[in-house]
Amino acid sequence: MKISIRTAMALKTKALAGGLSLLFLLGGCHKKVNYFNGEIITVKDIPVSDTLTGERLLLDSINTGMLSLCDTTLFFMGHRTPDYHYYCFNTDGRFIAGYFQKGRGADEYFSITPIIQKYKENGEWKALFTAINEEKAGIFNITKSLQQRKTVCDTIFDFRWRDKSSRSFMSVFIYDENNILAYKQAERRENTKTDVDPIPQWLLIDRRTGKINKTYDLYSVPKDLPAQQASDNRFFSSLNLLNNDRTRMVMTMPLVPQLNILDLETGILKGYRIENQPTLENLAEQSNDLRQYYGFPEIDDRFIYVLYLDRNFMKREENKGCTLYVFDWEGQLVYKLYIPEGIDQIQVDAKNRLLYGVNLQMEEVYRYPLPF
Repeated sequence: MKISIRTAMALKTKALAGGLSLLFLLGGCHKKVNYFNGEIITVKDIPVSDTLTGERLLLDSINTGMLSLCDTTLFFMGHRTPDYHYYCFNTDGRFIAGYFQKGRGADEYFSITPIIQKYKENGEWKALFTAINEEKAGIFNITKSLQQRKTVCDTIFDFRWRDKSSRSFMSVFIYDENNILAYKQAERRENTKTDVDPIPQWLLIDRRTGKINKTYDLYSVPKDLPAQQASDNRFFSSLNLLNNDRTRMVMTMPLVPQLNILDLETGILKGYRIENQPTLENLAEQSNDLRQYYGFPEIDDRFIYVLYLDRNFMKREENKGCTLYVFDWEGQLVYKLYIPEGIDQIQVDAKNRLLYGVNLQMEEVYRYPLPF
């Protein structure tokens, strides 16, 4: 089955927004945690210390999309871009080139995921890409692609995700030379109301053989949970990022303001909630006013950066600012910075102490100096 980027994003939104009953079942568990396979740690709140003042970055294009910052290069992926999945710009907004031709022909891709994992290897910048419909994945050589102004991949390999799930993996990362990490969504198997795999997992998969070498279970769902409720991914939705040395997975939960960190070596999972923040109980009581709290995380060696949005989940609130929460790697909140522009996603240039923000609806890009 072929799906477009627009359709894929719509399906994920639908999954995130479906059914409220799971929240009612789990809503009272914040005192005695029995849905989460880890310790919940209450984090002391702090006041907003500053307001970020940024500049609008004007691009040689009217189309933006999801942003990925690699060194001093901006990659945008959006369904409205005409010919290529990734459009690349210098940080002054000047267009460089397009990468990964759209289409169904040779060396073309019908759909592709945003660039999430970037890393430097042997002096070259590289990134993992996955092509959902083609069931392919590979290593995009960013350095050589920029030099040659064409798409250069070090390797492309089969990625048979349909053998393991009826839903595409929400996140995929290179773990080591032979293994990848994939976030498997909760699902209900076809043609049955009882054969259910309700618990999402991180899977460590041998990319050569497809064998699952290890699983990480994040949640403990009651066994008598009905199939329809078990397949609801709204509660389980997670926005994920692997740290640079590939030892810890950072996860934010959009509808619960909770930051989770999974130690991949020990399997220890910890969840961090700021005091007096909404819990599952609060969400269950707000069936007509679901809020999105956390956005995609961003990291560097010192901090974890998370946008605190506090927006109506089903209806965009125009011109509403947000707050940048900055955590240390122990889960403690160290900075809160107000951002007046209504941005949806961030990238951090740790070397130059800059924050890039994108308003996906208005297709606007902003750049802010960080005060630390």
